[in-house]
Amino acid sequence: MAPSYALTGLAPPFRGGIAHYTLHLGSALSGLGSARLFSWVRQYPDLLFPGTTQHDASPLGLPVEAVRILDPMRPWTWIEAARLMRDYGTDRLVHQWWHPWFAPATWALLRMIAAHGIPITVVCHNLLPHEPVAAAQAAVRTALAPADRIIVHGRSEAEKARSWWPRTDVAVHPHPPYHGLAGPSLGRAEARSRLGLSPDGPLILFFGYVRAYKGLGDLVEAMAGVVQSVPSARLAAAGEFYEPVDRYEEQVRRLGLERSVLLRNGYVPNAEVGVWLRAADLVALPYREATGSGILPLARAAGVPVVSTRVGDLPDLMREGRDGLLVPPRSAAELARAITRLLTRPPDRSAIARAARTQGWSSLARTAVEPG
Repeated sequence: MAPSYALTGLAPPFRGGIAHYTLHLGSALSGLGSARLFSWVRQYPDLLFPGTTQHDASPLGLPVEAVRILDPMRPWTWIEAARLMRDYGTDRLVHQWWHPWFAPATWALLRMIAAHGIPITVVCHNLLPHEPVAAAQAAVRTALAPADRIIVHGRSEAEKARSWWPRTDVAVHPHPPYHGLAGPSLGRAEARSRLGLSPDGPLILFFGYVRAYKGLGDLVEAMAGVVQSVPSARLAAAGEFYEPVDRYEEQVRRLGLERSVLLRNGYVPNAEVGVWLRAADLVALPYREATGSGILPLARAAGVPVVSTRVGDLPDLMREGRDGLLVPPRSAAELARAITRLLTRPPDRSAIARAARTQGWSSLARTAVEPG
């Protein structure tokens, strides 16, 4: 009889990387047995969410049977979900963790599941949140204690996890690429036409939510150096700004980069992600601090070279010199040099995409559910 797995996580119509991750991992788990998704029906209350909406209307089908039940603000849904997982004959729960807001629900759910004798794997997107949250470390250490296996995506997170849970099996698996979002095989000119961009000159893409820790200001400053060597180069920052956009607009004006920097404030729906990647010559990740990033494996899946800062586990997710270049954080000069080098001597995009396929979701699913 095939094993039965339960997976928790966000799923469409929720937007963003966690929902994409859930779809890919759920599909991979269904290849190893029977898989059921127990999805959250609510993420953050509006008071804690700085964006315009938590949903994306782009059509993304669910690859597994879904039970939409978990609500972080309604404890009776945690009890019902645990009962259903037991009644379904679940052989292992694969639970996703990314923010202390879910600590009470996770604490209760995992303890009920453990009491039913069901082993638990927790896949950690971030052990701690990007921005400071009161008592975050205590919350995560308590909430995830019932797990017998924890998966992280890089060595620095693994060291932290092993120090917090010394008796728990901690596995490191690279963040797999989002091939399903890499987009259609558009030519660069057609992709830029769809986005209303000029077909001329190389395009550097900063993609995703704009927050202080992501270092967009350092990248804008670096562009002043880039255009001295590559005058036709342009930067497009495409994503929803969680900071005042006028702060960056003023920086662009001060540096005289009005013709070289485009700030497109607004959430990029799933249907446009691949188009942006096909339009770009390079993706920049100038993070000042980070644990990991879903943008980097997304870029690799599309074969787009990356300039990333050397922070957190980002160096573990790329092959320096082949997928792109690593630079120190908070250094506009180093960013400018690396971007210029990749624009003038670009790596083989097809080789980047081929290498990304070797770090797949099936491998992650096996790491989550098979004996260590």
